[in-house]
Amino acid sequence: ESCKMAVIKIKNIKAMAKIGVYDYEQEKRQPLFITLKLHYDATPACAGDDISKAVDYSLLEKSILEFTENSSFALIETLCDRLLELVLQHPMVSKAKITIAKPEAVNFAENVFVSMKKKQK
Repeated sequence: ESCKMAVIKIKNIKAMAKIGVYDYEQEKRQPLFITLKLHYDATPACAGDDISKAVDYSLLEKSILEFTENSSFALIETLCDRLLELVLQHPMVSKAKITIAKPEAVNFAENVFVSMKKKQK
């Protein structure tokens, strides 16, 4: 049976976070929009139509939201890295990409995005 690589994408998880290099950014939560893209071998999930053999994106969304809202970082890059580590703890995930948008980061642009990707070790 051939390997069925699946891609799961969760777009714009809205989290209220303490993030930024300035004091006021750490005092007042601001919105971040987190997009996750991950790859995993869906062969067992397809064979048994079984959520326990799949990546449960509902649980993943919840853990990303909880981690983000309960942490505090100066840099979006640091949060991005920690979220990638969190996602890659799932044994079925082979690689992941996270993009974080911080709309209140700049005054004259609509948004700032930071993207990072990582493969399973």
